[in-house]
Amino acid sequence: MKNNEKLTEPISFRVTKSQKQMIEEMGVNVREMVDYYIVHNTNPTLQLKNRQRALLRDIQDYETKLKECKEELIEVNKQLGVPTDENETTIWVSEIGERLKGNCKIGNKGKCNKTALANYVQSDKGQTIINNAFIEYNIRKEEDKEKFKRNILKYLKVDDVKFKH
Repeated sequence: MKNNEKLTEPISFRVTKSQKQMIEEMGVNVREMVDYYIVHNTNPTLQLKNRQRALLRDIQDYETKLKECKEELIEVNKQLGVPTDENETTIWVSEIGERLKGNCKIGNKGKCNKTALANYVQSDKGQTIINNAFIEYNIRKEEDKEKFKRNILKYLKVDDVKFKH
């Protein structure tokens, strides 16, 4: 696209009333909108930034949906008579366990055997994930923290790991 290129091609199309009002409110014309769209969809850096923005928006939506589903699950379990604390803890343990497994795989080029996982859980990175889980799930009592750690180790099937304090 050249900035000083002559405008020789006519294009005719219809828009909705609300689209026309938005265009007028923004103070742009259709030609400027077409230029903007072309620039933002042909420049690789801008394409990546647009994709990044879309992914961040999607992640936020999914996190909101996840919270809603967890709350609904708690309500359903209450109606079924399942103890809520046990269920929440099980969900939390599985989330943190999967997070640890995923990070272990990333750190070990896609491989995560029992030994590598045990080493990762004992590492500072693994401890950071677990400590962040305490904050995320509002686990404050020391005995609850120890129980949570034991449950994570059972979930990961690495029961023989000793944590640093």
